[in-house]
Amino acid sequence: MKGIGNCGILLFLLFFVNSALTQQIGLSGGASVDPITSLRLAAFYEHELEPWLSIQPEISYLQKGHSSLVDRLFEEPPGLRYGALDAFSSSVFAKFRLKRPNFSFYILAGPSLSRFTGAIAVFAGEDEIYQRVRLPLSSYEVKAWDWGGTIGLGLEKDIRKKQKIFVDVRYYQGFENLNQSSERVFYLEALYFDFGLIIPLTRRDKKKSQAR
Repeated sequence: MKGIGNCGILLFLLFFVNSALTQQIGLSGGASVDPITSLRLAAFYEHELEPWLSIQPEISYLQKGHSSLVDRLFEEPPGLRYGALDAFSSSVFAKFRLKRPNFSFYILAGPSLSRFTGAIAVFAGEDEIYQRVRLPLSSYEVKAWDWGGTIGLGLEKDIRKKQKIFVDVRYYQGFENLNQSSERVFYLEALYFDFGLIIPLTRRDKKKSQAR
């Protein structure tokens, strides 16, 4: 619990500090397209440095699936198909944008730090109906922290009041050996898509406020 609390404090500080530099706020949701379909939710700020370049700090919750997790749970898993790890992640992306009149293409890339909080096993029951079972993180014998890099490709579309909607595809590659034993190597990777909304933040005009 102490580790989760420290993670939450770090994420809050990152979120608060970057809010002072931000011009836009956004929310997104999506799913992993690994063998296990998993939920992903995120909140982010975006600070535009140039028309073609933005910095985007992000806090997200997601499930990172991996087929090799199956081998860690049981030697002969009856009906066990896939495994996944629950994670809270903090990321900072550089976002490169190619603008067009009403939409933009973009590429984003940056580092991510993740804290795993639990594990999931997916079983195939009768009639191929999948069932998810929550497990303690220790069931997979993995470390609690991971860090890695994310790269993505997406499309933004302008809508009313300078708001934007977007969709993108992202690939995450972990750089930390998550195996608790040094005898084996296990790096996490995930492929997922997002869609969401970007809302511009209005700033109060100092001259007008002083005149009042």
